[in-house]
Amino acid sequence: MRCFPSARYARGPLADALTFADQTTGPDGEAMDVDDRLADVLRRHVPDSPNARAHSQRAPAIRAAGHRTRRRLRAAT
Repeated sequence: MRCFPSARYARGPLADALTFADQTTGPDGEAMDVDDRLADVLRRHVPDSPNARAHSQRAPAIRAAGHRTRRRLRAAT
């Protein structure tokens, strides 16, 4: 990861697109809605897991990245 300085890749269209791609693809490669994917992660992890503990903080950011990416995709067509 040293090749990818966080200031350049942590925010912006590229980060949003990568988050969107990750959060709309299920564990078996199937397409999923962002909210279904977030719920799937919670189902697969125990309530005290790092994923479950961070859910309330990261879910809004994941949804926002998805919204921005969908908006950019619509604007590009």
